[in-house]
Amino acid sequence: MSYLIIDKVTKKFDGMVVLDEISLAVERGELVTLLGPSGCGKSTLLRCIAGLNEVDGGRILLNDRDITYLAPRKRGVGMVFQSYALFPNMTVYENVAFGLKMQGLKGDRIAARVREMIDLVGLAGKEGSYPRELSGGQQQRVALARSMIVEPDVLLLDEPFNALDAKIRKTLQMELKNIQKKSGMTMIFVTHDQEEALTISDRIFVINEGRVAQSGKPLEIYSQPANEFVARFIGNFNVLKGEEFEQLVGEPLFTGKSLAIRPEVIKLSLNGENGKGHNGSWRIKGKVVGVFLKGNILRYRVRSKDSILDVDVLNNSMDCSINYDTWVDLVIPKDEVKVLNL
Repeated sequence: MSYLIIDKVTKKFDGMVVLDEISLAVERGELVTLLGPSGCGKSTLLRCIAGLNEVDGGRILLNDRDITYLAPRKRGVGMVFQSYALFPNMTVYENVAFGLKMQGLKGDRIAARVREMIDLVGLAGKEGSYPRELSGGQQQRVALARSMIVEPDVLLLDEPFNALDAKIRKTLQMELKNIQKKSGMTMIFVTHDQEEALTISDRIFVINEGRVAQSGKPLEIYSQPANEFVARFIGNFNVLKGEEFEQLVGEPLFTGKSLAIRPEVIKLSLNGENGKGHNGSWRIKGKVVGVFLKGNILRYRVRSKDSILDVDVLNNSMDCSINYDTWVDLVIPKDEVKVLNL
């Protein structure tokens, strides 16, 4: 039996269905992510698990207990919010120790646990600092330590890095993953950021309109989207109607279907330099209508007939003379064209 079970949970606000009999299961020690656009129900589900929102139907089971209607404090659930919610008049040490004091622990037992947790989140030497003296990233680590130190059965994180700048956010993503592995704690992380979900997760649940659109390991979600919504949301897939793709390649194979092609699997070349189409691929011609630098990736937007395809290449692997209005050849491997459920 799974450690956390969400069984056909329904939640409505003012008659509007936000969670539509959603079901999922989390194993002990996993870091799973609820990923989806704003308004899809992911934060509402987190609040239902925590007991901050009462469900309108279904069950929530945690560690073989039915917690569906338990008060929040009786659930064994911790939560970290986007806002740090630290006590401004308390030091780092006092903020982290607060939950243990509420549990009635005293003296040396608190001191040992706090030292261990502060070391785990990388804040050694900051014990005497106040929140106003810390960076945003350091404050979020304090909030994480304060929630983890009481050893909840599951820790819920509701877009905790949203307010941080990109560099700090990426650093904390990796640190969170390391902290979770060291502690073995079960965590559920909510985000709308696809890259963040792919970076930190053991498994991802893609949420759309209050239901699970697809679940799986990050590589599976990224490379094998189950439907058009996931393909458009999880990455930068080229999503085409079957008839549109048939017009490109001249083969009537996909009528009535929807297709997804990752931009990095398409090979781009000038004057046939990078090989030719064969039985395992299609070769088409197109004109560059856009060039975008995305860090170590160059994204070329190519028009072929009436279709637009994005093609990603390493920015040191192509001649930078490829600019707008350049004619190029595109080679599309047949086994990289994914047929989607509608």
